[in-house]
Amino acid sequence: MISDRSQLIPALRAGRGDVIVGSLAVTPERAEQVLFTRPIRLVSQQIVVPKADRSIRRPADLEGKTGTVRASSSYASTLARLQRRVKGLEIKPARETEDTFDLIQKVARGEEAVTVADSDILATALTFEPGVKAAFALAERHLFAWGVRKEDPALKGAL
Repeated sequence: MISDRSQLIPALRAGRGDVIVGSLAVTPERAEQVLFTRPIRLVSQQIVVPKADRSIRRPADLEGKTGTVRASSSYASTLARLQRRVKGLEIKPARETEDTFDLIQKVARGEEAVTVADSDILATALTFEPGVKAAFALAERHLFAWGVRKEDPALKGAL
C-alpha cells in the first residue's frame, strides 16, 4: 500500500500493481500515463473556505489568494488552469500524505485560506467539520475511474 499519493501512477507503471482502485480523477495528464476504466463517480470540485468568509464567491475572487492542495492531485491541475485567468492566484503544495479531509480541517482552523474538495468529500466533511463551506463549484462533472497500465487493455476491458 502506498501512502504518498504522488507515487500511485509511477508504481503502477513500474509494474508494482495491476490496478489503482479508488478515487482517481480522470485528467488529460493522467490519461497520457494510464488507461481508465468506465467512470465510477461523478462529482464537482469545490472551492472550500472558512464558513465566515464572504469574500470568495467566484473565480475572480481568488486573485491574490493561496489555495493549498497536493501537487499530485487533480485539484492542482484545475487550479493551475485557473491560474492562467486569475492573476495572483498562488498554489501552495500540501504534503502528499495529507488527504483532503486534513486540508479541509486546516481551512476550518485558519491554518490555510483555501483548498479544493470534491463535492462528496466536502459533504462528508461537513458532518463533522462545520467551520467550512463551499464558496463555488470550480469544475463540474468531474469523472473518477480506476487506473490500469497502458500495456494491459484486456484488464481494463475486464474491469
